Amino acid sequence: MHSPFTVESILMTMDRSNFTKELILILFSIFTLTSCQQNSSGNKSPVSSKNQSIFTETAESKFEILSKKGKNDFTFKSIASNFKPVSIQLEKFDVRRYFANITTTEKWTGVEGQERNIRIKIKAFDNPSKTIIEINKNCDDIDLQNHLYKTVKYGCCGHVNHYEIYNYENKQIIEGDDKIVAVSIPNSDLKIYVGFTQETNDFTVLGTLYYTTYHPGKNPERFAIKVKSKPSNVKKCEIYWPKISLQTNKASDKFDANENEYTLWSLDKIENGNLITNLTIKFNIECTEKQDFRFLYIPIINGKPFGKDDKIQEMTLD
Repeated sequence: MHSPFTVESILMTMDRSNFTKELILILFSIFTLTSCQQNSSGNKSPVSSKNQSIFTETAESKFEILSKKGKNDFTFKSIASNFKPVSIQLEKFDVRRYFANITTTEKWTGVEGQERNIRIKIKAFDNPSKTIIEINKNCDDIDLQNHLYKTVKYGCCGHVNHYEIYNYENKQIIEGDDKIVAVSIPNSDLKIYVGFTQETNDFTVLGTLYYTTYHPGKNPERFAIKVKSKPSNVKKCEIYWPKISLQTNKASDKFDANENEYTLWSLDKIENGNLITNLTIKFNIECTEKQDFRFLYIPIINGKPFGKDDKIQEMTLD
């Protein structure tokens, strides 16, 4: 009887078995490699261009205790910095977006009060490493506007706020206590400003009334009128409220009480300040102990108070 397992059959079986094992190993390797590639591809997050920066700037904020004067009486200082975008027109018909680095330094000196400084660096988005405008003012706040900026020092203990307006070349246009009266001329870039500041050193002077015409890109033309009075009147005006208004004889001229701004249609399209006429400043003061001052009237003739070329003039208020 012959055995079913011959040498030849055994070798053939072994070859088939090895082939099967090799095939299984190859298929397993391919599956494993494919699975790893898929997992690797699925776990890799695509790099978004939105997460990449082309410019970064940081600013420091800090707090310091400088000294101790007594129980619960310290001198201390804080520095706070932030950034914000601003729209500024440095050239005619060219309003651009910039960003401002604003650093506010405050120093508290106990019962002596508080000191605040604001420093602003304005930079262009297309050249962010270069400062094109720098502002450094001792004030409580700064309002960055299109053609100019406005600072304010808040009044203390019943006193009124003090405002100053500058162009972006840091040239002062006007200053005033309590409020500044502005005048717009339709179809013109020419602006008019009127303000009054209190005198603190001369007991024969109540203060100074300012009249300015300003055209963006040109130097402001400023006139100062010292308002004098008797020393007894000046001493009564420790706290006061200036009253400023403008008068014309044209019904088309309007006043916006919310913005404290006049629109003079009677001067439509006038670009030259020397052509301003038909305008009168009406001025008065109310004080804590004297409220019966008479009104002063300052006519603007050829763009100048009383038509005079003198940049500093005087009037008396009784």
